[in-house]
Formats: sequence, structure tokens, C-alpha cells
Amino acid sequence: MQGANPLRHAISLGGFKSDGAAQKLVDQLQRQGVRSVRVLPRGPQGTRTAFKYRAIEPAPRTRLADIADNYAGATPGDCRQPLVAG
Repeated sequence: MQGANPLRHAISLGGFKSDGAAQKLVDQLQRQGVRSVRVLPRGPQGTRTAFKYRAIEPAPRTRLADIADNYAGATPGDCRQPLVAG
């Protein structure tokens, strides 16, 4: 049972490679009198990506930190684990 999902009666009109291609179909349908067409992303949209580098030298580490400065919320860190003597 889908409950109160606002898309429970939705019909997919296709998957598009770009927003522009989807909008072109929306415009076409609206010219034909269709009024309730919406463009929505399909499936879960990822909002986080992580990269892990091992044994990275100081110069590339600095460069990666500089790149991360260009992205809101990016937080480079040190994920090296101390070795546990066994």
C-alpha cells in the first residue's frame, strides 16, 4: 500500500538525458492542453560522495584540499587508522 504518496497515480512519460529534453516534451504537452505535467528526478538522488586515498603525499593532499574549498560542505579529513598491535 502506498499511503498518501502524492505520486501514487503518476504516469512516467519517459527518461530523459537532460532537463532540456524533458522540458521540450512538457512544452509540447502543454500546447496540446495538458496542464498537470511535472519534471521530477527519477529514483534516489545522491547528495554525498566520498573519496579515500591511501598514502597520499603532502603536495597532492594540499591540492585536494584546495579543490574541496570549491564545494560547499566538503570536509577533507584524515582517515588513516592507527595500526593495532596484535
